[in-house]
Amino acid sequence: MPACGDSGGQEADSTSSGTGVSEDGIDSLDTGTSASTTDTTDTGDTTTGDTTTGGTGECVITECSGQVYECGDCVDNDDDGLADVADANCWGPCDNNEAGFKGNIPGQNQAPCSHMDCYFDSDSGSGNDNCYWSHQCDPSEPNPSECVYNSSSNIPGSGMSCDEAQQTQSAECEDYCEPLTPNGCDCFGCCEVAKDGMTHLVFLGTGDDPGTCSLDVVDDPDKCAPCVQVESCFNPCEHGECEICIGETVVPEDCDEAGCPDGIQACDPLLNSSDCPMAMICVTGCCYPTPG
Repeated sequence: MPACGDSGGQEADSTSSGTGVSEDGIDSLDTGTSASTTDTTDTGDTTTGDTTTGGTGECVITECSGQVYECGDCVDNDDDGLADVADANCWGPCDNNEAGFKGNIPGQNQAPCSHMDCYFDSDSGSGNDNCYWSHQCDPSEPNPSECVYNSSSNIPGSGMSCDEAQQTQSAECEDYCEPLTPNGCDCFGCCEVAKDGMTHLVFLGTGDDPGTCSLDVVDDPDKCAPCVQVESCFNPCEHGECEICIGETVVPEDCDEAGCPDGIQACDPLLNSSDCPMAMICVTGCCYPTPG
């Protein structure tokens, strides 16, 4: 369902600023015309104008908040024959790790044992998203960040207990972060990833940089730590609605295109956002604005 990215770099505390895109705002967007896949001099927010051959067909270099990351650079960075979002480990152009699920962008340098904010934007701190969670609230074994489980802890800056954060995130968090969150994930990087007919709940950011979790090892709890999803900020993946889940690059069988919310244009992940309108990016099969 969503996209990714946010304006600005990493903030030192929870006062980061920025403007999210609400679901209502997205639904009312004029989609305009799709970006061209041929060489052009346009240097808008989404494409640089340069093209190269990716893993499948022609690839368009795609920016995230003015930066070009591994999953938008049209380079097969991990030498597996697939470039950018044609590689199932890429969840969108705001992912700087083609070899695994950990995004490796500055905004994911969070403090998981005390305070996490929206995992899929590119800054630290809840000043612009008002999302709050802590892995101290997560009883899963092994804990995704090796934090000491403490169900009675309060999450700094929020005044919320673990139970309160699990049950209720603010409307601001839901409006800002859920549209940025790939299908099958919660706002804090805990995602349902399927392999060999089984679904695994894993924390995308497992391990030190560059991370240890990838589609190949999603069933290994030492490399892809189990986690508990925050239901109050969760974007489910519905194959019955033709949605593309995280870790997938094609629509479910018997579907002509990806299922997206009303007013949101579908896209083909294998085309690397080239079939999205200018200044929009393709994540799990739907075109969303790349925040400015």
